[in-house]
Amino acid sequence: MAHPVGEKLHCDDCGAEVVYLAACNCPPQEQSKHTNVCCGQEMRSLGIVAEAELQAVAASVQKKSAA
Repeated sequence: MAHPVGEKLHCDDCGAEVVYLAACNCPPQEQSKHTNVCCGQEMRSLGIVAEAELQAVAASVQKKSAA
C-alpha cells in the first residue's frame, strides 16, 4: 500500500507512531509488498495529519535554500 505525505501509523501495543514526511513513490507492483509491523503486528493507520504536511514543506524549503 502506498503511503501519502502525512499518513500516521500507530502501534496499539507499545504506542509507537510513524508519520510519512515524504510520499512513498514505489511502483504500483511493489506497493503491496510494504509492511508496517511493530510488536509483531501491522500498525494501524490514523489517517493523514496536517502537521506532517507542514513539516514536509518546511524540509523541502530547507533543502532548496541549502543548495
